[in-house]
Amino acid sequence: MFTPGSTTVTVINAGTYRITYQLVSNSVTYFALAINGAALPYSTFHSLGNNSATTGTATVTLSAGSTLGIISLESSVLTTTPNLPTAVLDVLRIR
Repeated sequence: MFTPGSTTVTVINAGTYRITYQLVSNSVTYFALAINGAALPYSTFHSLGNNSATTGTATVTLSAGSTLGIISLESSVLTTTPNLPTAVLDVLRIR
């Protein structure tokens, strides 16, 4: 479930999910998929800046109520281009 204006997606049903995530940024920095606010270790990716899209996929087992998001692993400020999507999470329950 996603609430507009929120920075996370909440999982309604427990299960195994395939999560595809994408970030478009002008910043050169490291990001990760976050579950309940903590970075998923094997989901770290590097944004190359220049409005480049960086994509990753993870398969994880989640409990009902878990939250998903994309977090910065550095203290740098993310810069984006107006009117372009900044982040995309595609969440598919597979079991």
